[in-house]
Amino acid sequence: LGTFSLDDDGSRVFDNMLPDDYDVTEAVPSGWDLDSVVCTGGGSDPINNGVRVHLDPGEAIICTFTNVQVGPIPPDYFIYLPLIQNNSAVATAWSWGVSLPRSVIKR
Repeated sequence: LGTFSLDDDGSRVFDNMLPDDYDVTEAVPSGWDLDSVVCTGGGSDPINNGVRVHLDPGEAIICTFTNVQVGPIPPDYFIYLPLIQNNSAVATAWSWGVSLPRSVIKR
């Protein structure tokens, strides 16, 4: 298939393809993750950063690559709450850690 570039929401058509297996991969840009590749109209298998398309005679296969923008990994947050026991002048500090998942923004 050769190397080609696409803009966001771009497409590329390959005509007169012979029946065979074809690998279609993406050079995932920095700050992005490949979220999914969905192919319709024929068989395919996932491969690293792409898909292997199994083109049979007469098939028209359409593959859609979806990326997600990776946000910064948030820091751990801690909440400190004083605990005062009944009939005690001693306060004990407890802490709970809250870890938030990496944020992603769908584009």
